[in-house]
Amino acid sequence: MLKNILVVLFSLVFISFSYAQLKIDPRIVVFDPTSVGDKSDKEKITVKNEGDERILIGDVDIVGGDKDDFDITNEDCEGEILSEGEECKIKVRFEPQSKGVKLSVLKFESATYRGGLELDFNENFVFLAGFGTESTDLEVDPETHEFKNMEVGDEETVIIRLKNKGDDTIKIKDYELKTLNLGKIVRTKKEEFEINENGGIRPCGTMKPTLDPNEYCTIEITFKPKKHGYKLAALLFETDEEDSPVNGVVFYGDVDKESDSDDGILGGCSFGNVATVPLYLVIPLLMLFRRFRA
Repeated sequence: MLKNILVVLFSLVFISFSYAQLKIDPRIVVFDPTSVGDKSDKEKITVKNEGDERILIGDVDIVGGDKDDFDITNEDCEGEILSEGEECKIKVRFEPQSKGVKLSVLKFESATYRGGLELDFNENFVFLAGFGTESTDLEVDPETHEFKNMEVGDEETVIIRLKNKGDDTIKIKDYELKTLNLGKIVRTKKEEFEINENGGIRPCGTMKPTLDPNEYCTIEITFKPKKHGYKLAALLFETDEEDSPVNGVVFYGDVDKESDSDDGILGGCSFGNVATVPLYLVIPLLMLFRRFRA
């Protein structure tokens, strides 16, 4: 019976952009570097209903990218009905299975319930980034950097310091700039980053320097966003130490966010103007939404 109701409902649906009433904070979670096989501290994501209509929260899951390196440690929000001003929290932890930068997406579905007359479905996203480390004498400072209050056409330069904190000489044998793109939401291009190996107070002079014990050198990273949207990237350095460990810095930020109403872009597509749905059917509808669409 429920399956038949779903078929009828979604045959009446049309897709439109929705300016979601949910406030999700933060939109990007960047975990501190964490050793492979270890667990990071838990990070909280707050979901708040800032509208005047009830919102139901459906399946909460981590999808795409390196999803096995992240874990949801509670399901406080899943299945909740948030009235005006109410909020719930999602706790996430980083558990790297291998070395290197890890990027993924926390996704959950929601539905705005309008007194049985209208039901709008939305997909909501939070971007997750972490760095799985192994024992290395290479220290990278800073470990993370957020680009704040930037618009397309702006630029910002960051000084990165590479230091040998060990007792033996080490050489950086390789490096890589890794970026994440996700449709029209996360738009990060390698061309938006310029690397100057002769920048800072003690220039490395090369992206593959050799560092004696306690020696350090600097490079400059300049970010010039070409398109608006959320940005996620990492600059990774691999050393010639045993097992070739990797360390690096994670960059993130939101470019050209004009107002809070832009959060609706992250709500994805909504499915509105459906037939009357009794409240007791909304929860199972929401839980089955993903499987039905698949």
